[in-house]
Amino acid sequence: MNNEKFSFAKNLQKIFFSLKNVKTFKESILTSIETKNLILVPSSKFFETANPALKGSTKFLRRLENTDKNSISFRIFDKKFNFLGYVSVKNFKEQKNSIVIEELVLLKEFENFQLEVISKLFLWLKNRFTAESIFVDKSLITSNITNFFIFTNFNKNIFQIEKKKLIKKNEKILTAGPLVTNYEKIFVQDAAENGWNENSSKYIKNFESEFRSMIDCKYSIATSSCTGSLYLSLLAAGIGKGDEVIVPEITWVATASAVKYTGATPVFADIDKDTWTISLESIKELYSEKTAAIIPVHLYGNASQMTEIINFSKSKGIKVIEDAAPAIGATYNGKKLGTFGDFGCFSFQGAKLLVTGEGGMIVTNSKKNFEKIVKLNDHGRVPGSFWINKLGYKFKISNLQAAFGLGQLKNLDQMIYSKRKIYQRYLNNLKDLDSISFIKETKNSESIFWMTSFTIKDNEKSVSELMNFLSSKNIDTRPVFPPISQYPIWNNNFKPKPNAKFIGENSLNLPSGVMLTETHIDFVSDMIIKFFKK
Repeated sequence: MNNEKFSFAKNLQKIFFSLKNVKTFKESILTSIETKNLILVPSSKFFETANPALKGSTKFLRRLENTDKNSISFRIFDKKFNFLGYVSVKNFKEQKNSIVIEELVLLKEFENFQLEVISKLFLWLKNRFTAESIFVDKSLITSNITNFFIFTNFNKNIFQIEKKKLIKKNEKILTAGPLVTNYEKIFVQDAAENGWNENSSKYIKNFESEFRSMIDCKYSIATSSCTGSLYLSLLAAGIGKGDEVIVPEITWVATASAVKYTGATPVFADIDKDTWTISLESIKELYSEKTAAIIPVHLYGNASQMTEIINFSKSKGIKVIEDAAPAIGATYNGKKLGTFGDFGCFSFQGAKLLVTGEGGMIVTNSKKNFEKIVKLNDHGRVPGSFWINKLGYKFKISNLQAAFGLGQLKNLDQMIYSKRKIYQRYLNNLKDLDSISFIKETKNSESIFWMTSFTIKDNEKSVSELMNFLSSKNIDTRPVFPPISQYPIWNNNFKPKPNAKFIGENSLNLPSGVMLTETHIDFVSDMIIKFFKK
């Protein structure tokens, strides 16, 4: 479960560097931290040429022109932009994945804002950097601070702090939620102001380029949704009426709906009971002369057995289209999911790991496949003209969405690290509960655990009872998909596959958003234990 690819220290340096290199007042505001009464603005290149009123006293700001790549300072202003002081934070190397608030100086008449600054910074540092612990210099421990924080002595000068109340009354703990940072704000602002005419595709091209670099493939096409990506991929693969396409029983309906759009018939395979991904044995049992393609789904960021599936598909001469909607950045045998098949399709819908509100991406290593997709997604247009010589479609992402997505990519490693930490903490907290079993990581893979999910193994308690109990505690959950073969839209009476039926009826997704704190995870875990022991 250790994610060695993510380095807390390097990520910290990268973010500090981006904040220090802000050059305009507008970008300074976009990257600032706002509280009820204050604005904390990162000390950056902007202030090298800023108006003296924004700079503040040179003597007072002795720490702000800090070149240490492991630290950053913030100028503190009130809402009318009167300068009040500064605060500095840095990587606390003495403790793994931790940050210290090392100095906070306020003009004497504004020292009562100390608690407001520390409280906001505490949450910002936890969420923005996935910091495991926050420390403060002992000089910052005053009587009003001790009313809101618990202090643990680390050494004679440094104390670890924890908020006494991290879960607010009536606060709802949600199943998902994105990390939105300075990158997205700056890119979207630029796209809104300048992303038109000759720059109308600037961020789309950059987003596609960085995505294929991350995924390590040759071609990428941004789309309006993963559903559109699947449909275009099926069309480009030549799938149509009379064909059958094998899909897993446990997935979002779009996997099979896209097959239906082409006129082909979805055929429903069972899943592995441990990993919840499509069963290779079931694929082999369902294969027929009509089988034209397989769509393995990397459910909740967990890898299907892609090497084995590819070997089988090649032996039968059929296509593979990966539904990697929830698996951005996940790997199998060290290779990124989405790059095994003829096409890989991803989702940027608002609950996913990487979000653009709505949106998707198709990746492929075939130039021929890429050219087919480009033409299909441009209404069948002859390039450089308005002449249409093929029926086409339009499933395009906007420049504004792509700008947001580009910002999201900057934080992808950190978000994956957060998701894996969330899964591991739930797993550790609930390891003694015999009534449940967690979704298991596929062998030789690295899941992103987009959702942390488990199955209730016995019949004494139901998923609906657990969900209702957790809802009464303001904890949001969501059920796992039912066997999708049971939907009436297929105009057929299918018998659900046994593993799919069991998982679909007895499993649920826990709160798993990247902004989830350890305190939230522990609270949810405690309530689950309470439910099963009552």
